[in-house]
Amino acid sequence: APVGSRTCPLPSSRTGPDGAAVRGAGARALPNWIPSCPVASVCRCGCCLRARFSHFDAGAVSLVGTATLAWCAEAFGIDGDRRRIRPNLVVATEEPFVEERWFEHRVRVGEVVLQGVKRIPRCRVINLAQDGVAATASFLKPLTAAREMNLGVYFDVVSPGRIAVGDSLALE
Repeated sequence: APVGSRTCPLPSSRTGPDGAAVRGAGARALPNWIPSCPVASVCRCGCCLRARFSHFDAGAVSLVGTATLAWCAEAFGIDGDRRRIRPNLVVATEEPFVEERWFEHRVRVGEVVLQGVKRIPRCRVINLAQDGVAATASFLKPLTAAREMNLGVYFDVVSPGRIAVGDSLALE
């Protein structure tokens, strides 16, 4: 459901990465904060994780592993900065693309339980300058050749709750 089409069960106040309190509708615009925010709440519909944009994602939460980003940096000669792909969650991993094998399981991060939906097909936006990352022309084409244009995984929320930096991830 798009933001505003239903009432999100979360409180209408959040603390951003700079420590400033944000109240009202802006408090629900968490995607830019989640990778650096020490605590984020996740509701079942995922509306708290969706920014107010004109597109919709195939899952409520996008996730990528650190080893996947490192592999991209090495294989494609790019910076591998998470901001290029704008994930909701970045998890510490030792094996590239291991997150793609978590579909068979439910995944618990903090209090939240997630279920894999699908790999995330990327578009030319990953080549554009954004959120402090310079433009590059060398990401989408090699990603398409090596990974069928997919990077990261969409998850739906099975059980809502809170996620904090440092929470462990467990397969159920």
